This record gives sequence, C-alpha cells and structure tokens, in this order.
Amino acid sequence: MLRPILLTALAATSLTAHAQGRTAIDQGSVLVGGSASITRTSVEAGLSDITTTNVFLSPRALFFIAPRFAVGGAFTIGRTSSDNQSSSGLGAGPSVRYYLVPGGRTALPYVGAGFQVSRLTYDLPTGIETSETTREIDGVVGVDFMVTRQVGIVAEGFVSSFRRNRADSDATTFGLRFGIDAFFLR
Repeated sequence: MLRPILLTALAATSLTAHAQGRTAIDQGSVLVGGSASITRTSVEAGLSDITTTNVFLSPRALFFIAPRFAVGGAFTIGRTSSDNQSSSGLGAGPSVRYYLVPGGRTALPYVGAGFQVSRLTYDLPTGIETSETTREIDGVVGVDFMVTRQVGIVAEGFVSSFRRNRADSDATTFGLRFGIDAFFLR
C-alpha cells in the first residue's frame, strides 16, 4: 500500500522539478498576450469642440525558437469615432522579440520589432464609405514584470512609422503601451 503512494509522490516530484528548471522564455515556450486601449480626446477648435474616441485591441502570439528569442504575429482591431465620422481597422503581421536577460527573473527586459498591413474603412459625414490599405513598422523596448512564473505585466515604449497608401502620407508615433503576457511552457 505504501509503495504505490511513494512511487506516485516520486513521479510527481520529478515532474515538478523538471518543470521548475524551465523558464517562461526557454526554447519551445509560447507567449500569448496583448494590450487594449480606449482614449477620448476633446479639442477646442474655434467655435466648436471636436471629440474623438479610440478603441484598440492588439493580441499577439509568439513562439520561442531559441532561448530568449521569439517569433510570431500580432493583430490589431480598432475603431475611431468623432462627432461626424468614424473609421475601423483590422491589421496583421509578423513580429519578433528578444529578451536581454535569461529567464527566471521577476523583470524581463526585451527589444522587439513588428510589421503590419491594415485595412481601414472610413464612414464619412456625407454617407460615403471609403477604405485604404496602410503599412506600419514599429520598434519596442519593454519589460515583462512577472507576477507569477508564467504571467507578466507588460510596459513598453514604442516608435511606430505609419504609411497611408491613398493619402500618400507618413506619420511617426512615439508612446507607451501596457498589456499582459501569458507564457506556456512545453
């Protein structure tokens, strides 16, 4: 009777010890995460005020092909509305991330880059709907603050270059993003 219990305990201990030796950013791990934002901006423009609301959701999935180095993809779903017009967008593209320190720490700094192609649709005040394709490339420097062994709160600074095909215009954005990452060990 005691022997099966001891064998089960030994097996569970060895499995736990093996899993404890792995870190969230080891080869074979999978990162699933993202960020979300909602902003409301009011601008006084002469005799009238212009109010704009933006809602964005940006999920991502990355696979660690080597310790600390992950590749995968990111998506963006967004909606912007103002007093007399609105737009919505859907984008996707590849992304990479490299962690600067080995795993097992509570703060995991990283650098990363991504590229996205998006389709934007505009609902104009005239009732006309128009759309265009955009391209965006961005670079990030961030930190995963690990709240558990497999979950991190993300804080990152980014620079993003945005190219609109239809308007033949460029825009560069600098900012901060916050989100959450979950790491699945293999």
